[in-house]
Amino acid sequence: MLLPIAVHPAFDIWSRSKHSICTPEDYSSLLQTQHFSNVAKDMTGLPRQVSSHAEKVTHENRPETLFLLRRLWNREEVSIFSLIYAYFRWLDDYVDLSHRNQEDKILFVDQQWDLWKKLYCNNLTIESSSTIYSSILRWVVAYDREHNCVLQKHINRFFNAIMYDANRQYKLESEDALLRYSFDLGGAYTTILIILSTPNNKRENSHKLAEYAGFASHQIHILRDFFSDIKLGFFNISKQDIDSYGLSLNQNCSNEIRPWVYKVVERAQSAFDTGIAAINRIHSVKCRFLLLSSLSPYLGLMESIKKDNYYLKNNYKTSTFDKFRYLAWALLTTITPINYWSIFLNPQRLP
Repeated sequence: MLLPIAVHPAFDIWSRSKHSICTPEDYSSLLQTQHFSNVAKDMTGLPRQVSSHAEKVTHENRPETLFLLRRLWNREEVSIFSLIYAYFRWLDDYVDLSHRNQEDKILFVDQQWDLWKKLYCNNLTIESSSTIYSSILRWVVAYDREHNCVLQKHINRFFNAIMYDANRQYKLESEDALLRYSFDLGGAYTTILIILSTPNNKRENSHKLAEYAGFASHQIHILRDFFSDIKLGFFNISKQDIDSYGLSLNQNCSNEIRPWVYKVVERAQSAFDTGIAAINRIHSVKCRFLLLSSLSPYLGLMESIKKDNYYLKNNYKTSTFDKFRYLAWALLTTITPINYWSIFLNPQRLP
């Protein structure tokens, strides 16, 4: 269940994509050859079919994200973000939603990861007329190689998380493994937003602690999708916690898991505090606003869970008023780094 932070999706974050899931057979043309230098450094040669598809996938899942990025980023940055989003959305849906067996899913993710590695090492080239997703591979890696491979580490973190998902379906995992998975997803996406938002000569070290905001957002996402993930065979509560609290996992366990929910919310609150403090130290105003906009829906969801006295619901919806409220908080905090959140919501605690 891939959850990067997206820029302001209060907004049904990671709702299922409407595009069809491709299969391994779609990669039959992948081993064709074409020299890497055919990729333009400035993305001006990006095929229209590829860019349109990537932005369509992004718009179907994150319309507010794309709207905001088009107004704050250059065209090149929007294109790279859309390509990365579309690729990992597709790969995540393949793991989560396809009816292939687990061995096939693991093999397919491993093959995709291997292709990325070979492209980065220049040991594989892809024909320009190949499939849309192989073209995405080609263009993202070419762009990143022209920019000192600043995205490579974080792309690998995405692959690591998706491979973990493919292996853990219908299994109970340790708390340490689940926390590493959560930090990989939220942290990598936070850092990619920072990388695409700031010029090379103005990047700072604040993003290392800002990743805690991404981790916190993913922790709240886990609570939001707790019951739907169970249906798909993904258990985001550790074996240790199940044994410690004496829990049974089903669609009617909301009261039973309240102590665990409280524990996750407290962990997320602490991580939000650390992450927001780091974001407020980032020099770029545009970058601060993007990051704060991305995490504000999760802060709102966290406070809703507190107000519900830590009972989880099957569905959470965000009103248009709340969306504007979250954006207002992000804007105010960007301009003046003061804790405005208490003005917006009054949290309640577990008695």
